[in-house]
Amino acid sequence: MACPQPSLDDLLHDPLIRMVMTRDGVEPDSLRELLQKVKLGITPARSLGLEARAL
Repeated sequence: MACPQPSLDDLLHDPLIRMVMTRDGVEPDSLRELLQKVKLGITPARSLGLEARAL
């Protein structure tokens, strides 16, 4: 049986994740913004590799 995936909030509240983010200078809000941009850029066709390719 598969383990459920942690939410973004779960990950961002994990002490080890926070330590690495602090070390790397990553702010939680900037990470959320980046992930939202990535999410918006993924269309169903793109996720299936069906996007039209430029010639």
